[in-house]
Amino acid sequence: MSQDGTRRILGYRPISATSPLYVSAGFSTAEAFAPINRSTINNSIGIGVGALLALILSMFIGNRFLFSPVARILNVVNLWRKGVTGARTGMKGGDEIHSVGEALDGLLDELECRRIQNDAAEEERTLLVRELAHRVKNGFTLVQAIAPQTFSKSDPERYHSYSERLAALASTYDLILSKEGSASTIEAILGAALRAHVNDTRKVAMEGPDLLLPPDLALPLSLVVHELATNTTKYGSLSSEDGAVSIRWAAVDGELRFTWTETGGPPVAMPTRRGFGSVLIERAFPSKASARSSSDFLSEGLVFEIAFSAEPDPAFEVSPVRAGSDG
Repeated sequence: MSQDGTRRILGYRPISATSPLYVSAGFSTAEAFAPINRSTINNSIGIGVGALLALILSMFIGNRFLFSPVARILNVVNLWRKGVTGARTGMKGGDEIHSVGEALDGLLDELECRRIQNDAAEEERTLLVRELAHRVKNGFTLVQAIAPQTFSKSDPERYHSYSERLAALASTYDLILSKEGSASTIEAILGAALRAHVNDTRKVAMEGPDLLLPPDLALPLSLVVHELATNTTKYGSLSSEDGAVSIRWAAVDGELRFTWTETGGPPVAMPTRRGFGSVLIERAFPSKASARSSSDFLSEGLVFEIAFSAEPDPAFEVSPVRAGSDG
């Protein structure tokens, strides 16, 4: 600190080793460090400007060459999900992302071509199914016309039973063919099978989940229900005014478990011989279904149970369980 209060950098040199006198010279620290301070400030400003420019350029380049192409690709994918099959990215190869966009456009073009081909094939299949439905109905009509001429007079009771079974089969075929061979709900199958037998729908209660059955399981189930309905209207609970039938079903471990319970009818007893209906119930389902059934002839009415596999057919679907409803 000099006498005038200025901080200085001093250099001094003694006159001799033994003399107390020395020569000194100095200048203020502000003048000494001014170039360094200016360089520091200038470099700091340069670094800040460079970082800001780098950030701006990175945002621009990222948006131009990365985010924008990716957003275009995602937008096309979302449009396809919404059904806008004509959406395309319009990208051409040049970098990796544009190559991906170009490949996506090629894939979408191929999918659109396949969709058009599938639509044409589906239209042809629909025409074939309709023709098949027409021929099947004509076949049933022909069989129904031939049957009475063959044995209606010789054995009226057997003819009546045969005619009812044929009508139940035709009704179920109508149900399936009306949906062009698709799966049918159990409720619809039961309704078609019971329609010819039950006049008062309040006597039949149905409860179970909304299940879909493929045609190869819907037809056997319809015939089984038809046989049960025929027997109960002749000998079981529906032959009396106070009788009722409860039908329940559930899907358990890939199986459909179906229970037919009769109450309020006349006393029942185990039959002494096996009729055609019993054989039909046992053999109606295809072997792959692994069907097994049991009949308990209780004093209050028949309890019939049948379980069969509903896998691996993908048409077997389970929806949330509905509350019970009267059939």
